[in-house]
Amino acid sequence: MSISVCVAGLIAEGKIPKGQAQEADRLYARHLAGLQRDMPMMAAASLASERTIAGLKAQLNRKKHLAALAVTSRQRIEADIASFNGGQGGGPAGGGGTIDPRAGPAFLAPSDRAGFSSVDDRMRAVRGRAHGMMDGVLSRFSTNLMGRVRNKAELADVVRELFKPGSTGNLSARELADAWTQTAEMLRQRFNAAGGDIGKLIDWGLPQYHDPRLVREAGYDSWRAAIADRLDRARILDVETGKPLNDAEFEGALRETFDRIRSDGWSNRDPGIQGTSILANRRAESRFLVFKSADDWTDYQQRFGAATAFDAMMGHIDGMARDIAMLEILGPNPSSTLGWLKDVISKSAAEDAAANSKAPDAAHKATRQMDRLTRKSRDRASGRKAAGWHWAFPRCAAGRPPPSWAGRCFPP
Repeated sequence: MSISVCVAGLIAEGKIPKGQAQEADRLYARHLAGLQRDMPMMAAASLASERTIAGLKAQLNRKKHLAALAVTSRQRIEADIASFNGGQGGGPAGGGGTIDPRAGPAFLAPSDRAGFSSVDDRMRAVRGRAHGMMDGVLSRFSTNLMGRVRNKAELADVVRELFKPGSTGNLSARELADAWTQTAEMLRQRFNAAGGDIGKLIDWGLPQYHDPRLVREAGYDSWRAAIADRLDRARILDVETGKPLNDAEFEGALRETFDRIRSDGWSNRDPGIQGTSILANRRAESRFLVFKSADDWTDYQQRFGAATAFDAMMGHIDGMARDIAMLEILGPNPSSTLGWLKDVISKSAAEDAAANSKAPDAAHKATRQMDRLTRKSRDRASGRKAAGWHWAFPRCAAGRPPPSWAGRCFPP
């Protein structure tokens, strides 16, 4: 059965809306290509149809969920604006008065006039909670006065315990590995509660850090030779089909990963554009490179990384804390929310009827400050070389979608 004929039949039966025909064709083709390698054509076609319908429903439900979160976030922000400066913030929720432009930056950085949390406040709170859960890890491995991580031998045992529990016989390392796993799970759950979508992950392991300069200097062939055989291909899965990548897909994924690392994330980002996907989708869409063992992870890090396992943990906490804060304060599409907020402030100032109104100048100053604070936050993430972090997620638990090998992105 051809793809188009199958999809046309599903549309005729009312199982797929007409407007989703093109996406249905694409999903059906992906599922069928993977399934027909393992079963007869008719069985593969039937199962591909079922999975296509389920996938389209999941996409639609998620879009509705994120849209509802965005509306709720904007309503809350309007109420927060009205409460600014002792209830003198103005705006639709404040009786329609001119908005106090200073309320805008207060959503990004703390303000004595704000009775609501900023992104910076929330990020520090989330990070503090994560650090509290990892008190033992911090006390054992945090850097000394020379900037060197302490107790490297035991840290190596922690890495081995993360990839293969019970492999070292070191009870302390096992407990520290458990602390990291529990912390990462807390961050995952909080990210999802704010609109994210990361499945429950088994034997999560560790993130890797790829140094763009080292990768660029090595070139693709050398980099591929160093990483390809260290990866567990059986656990690098396509998020849409749940199947391991075939040879062509695997090579394409490696090439795209190399380009992203080499260019420090610019290979799929246009100048002046902060992002092209929803932040709530960001970590669910990350490219997942799953190493076979702790030794494979460590050897790769020593050649192409610039971070210890401790640095990788701390970097993950920092990145997740920032993303969680952005989602919780600004909603699932922070870039869009900030643009809307600046427009609301500017429009309110422009409509101030007072002849000698200072509102337009104040609004201009506030929106520029918001831009500076946004850049500062982004630069802080870049200080961790955020574009080079890739997460070592293994296969998902039963009933949850597997990790995607698609590149990470930001919201339109």
